[in-house]
Amino acid sequence: VHCVPALAEVLAPVLAEAGVSTTRIPEQREVRVEDPDKARFYRGVADDGARARAIYARHGIGSTAAFVGLDLMGAASSEEGLRRAVADCVEHESVELMCHPGYVGVGWDDFNRSPEREHELSVLLARPFASLVAQGVLRLVSFDRLP
Repeated sequence: VHCVPALAEVLAPVLAEAGVSTTRIPEQREVRVEDPDKARFYRGVADDGARARAIYARHGIGSTAAFVGLDLMGAASSEEGLRRAVADCVEHESVELMCHPGYVGVGWDDFNRSPEREHELSVLLARPFASLVAQGVLRLVSFDRLP
């Protein structure tokens, strides 16, 4: 929600004053999904992300250079899909992979009860990036370590 441009305009100066220097920006440059409704939704999220990136940048708040994962959520997640998405971003200094691993909960919302979170967890536990890390192509870091 922090990347809806109207909200970003309000949040950016407050976050900057509080010393926040980075934030997540879901600006995925290419969305690979066949469902036209999902494609339209993800494209809207990415377009809002692009506008929010500029707003946050004006206030000295940065993010990763690239973002992937909109089209790899839930059942769409796979080891090869994650590897390909991250490998496609190697020319960027940093990339965020959005994912929502976890266990099915008993919470009140569909997200918390979704078995797709366990699918994402199993994909990540298969260590899809281990070879990229071993080859020195990829280094895992926290947002607070971004340049």
